[in-house]
Amino acid sequence: MVDIDKTGLNAVEKEKIKQRTERYCDLASCTSGINSSYTIKMSSLEEILSQGYKEQKEQDIIAYNIHRLDKEQIEAYIKGKVLEAKEIGAASLSTSMRRLLLAYDYLCKH
Repeated sequence: MVDIDKTGLNAVEKEKIKQRTERYCDLASCTSGINSSYTIKMSSLEEILSQGYKEQKEQDIIAYNIHRLDKEQIEAYIKGKVLEAKEIGAASLSTSMRRLLLAYDYLCKH
């Protein structure tokens, strides 16, 4: 499981993720805001990544399918994306990435 407080995210991003966690009480409510054209059923992370989607669409599709995907692969994907954001000094994460982080948190807790 990813401990938000131990990531390299800035304090504002950590707070946004924590607020989102409090606002959404389960995985279904977390993923309900995903654009309906992104609610594509897929069975593996490799399948999603091979489609060449733009990053935000990719992350929403991963979040939508999170219960079907390998937990360790999702964790590696998330860690890689957070590291990329940290390396380029991104001031914030996209809504899609925050949604994916929250969906992953729910997956790990249940």
